[in-house]
Amino acid sequence: MIVIDNLQHKELYIPSFHARRGEGWCLVGTNLSGVDLFCDIIAAPPESAEYDRFEVAPQSGVFTFKLQQELFEEEVRNDDTDFMDRIDPGTQVADFLTDIEQHQDLVELCNLSGSLHKGYRQLSSGQSRKLFLLREITQGGQCLVVQNPYEG
Repeated sequence: MIVIDNLQHKELYIPSFHARRGEGWCLVGTNLSGVDLFCDIIAAPPESAEYDRFEVAPQSGVFTFKLQQELFEEEVRNDDTDFMDRIDPGTQVADFLTDIEQHQDLVELCNLSGSLHKGYRQLSSGQSRKLFLLREITQGGQCLVVQNPYEG
């Protein structure tokens, strides 16, 4: 569930947005239309935003390009290649997921079964997007907000 009333940000105004359990929403817009900023605000409302009501269900998974880039940058910061006698592949894919056995059907559906022991930096951009979504689902995400779901 997502409820936003009278959100005012320097680049976006949302008078009212209510997404309830069982509903599916698709927000479409051109570049700089505010759709990307909307996703960023759902992920973490900026302190500069003012609102009357802002509620995002506690078990919500939010996936944006910004969050994907932050994860990649964290992986690069943790790169230990300089201290190893081989290239550091990054965090194992399996380490991002919870209860893999319980979600094996989703892992297979996303075609990631053969990649569970690969490092994050060895994944294609499409595989990393699938992994990010699976991570949110396996951690119990009941509401998923996905920016540009068909990219990658």
